[in-house]
Amino acid sequence: RAESAEKQVEIAQLLVRPTASTAELTRLAEAAAKGEAALEAKAALETELADTTKALVAATAGAESGAAKSAREAEEFAKWRQRARGLLEDKDAEIDKLRRRFFGNGPGGEPANAGNDE
Repeated sequence: RAESAEKQVEIAQLLVRPTASTAELTRLAEAAAKGEAALEAKAALETELADTTKALVAATAGAESGAAKSAREAEEFAKWRQRARGLLEDKDAEIDKLRRRFFGNGPGGEPANAGNDE
């Protein structure tokens, strides 16, 4: 029975021992909740960063593709313009040749076959 009495005293001492106060437990619970909210916000920011990075890569690729297409089209236009210029010059030469043939060498000039009575 002495042992039992000692155990009873030990149990009473353990029950009387000071424990964390309710305010402290509340503070710890709030801190844990804030920590969880911060982790959720961090995860959301990481997802947004990944999405933004993907969008940046896509936009950069699109811009590079657009610049390359624009350069190709400018080169094609320059070739087309050069061909058109050549065609215009050829037609101008043909017109000048016909003008000389039918109207002579200058404005008001005699036709090339004037004076040849054949």
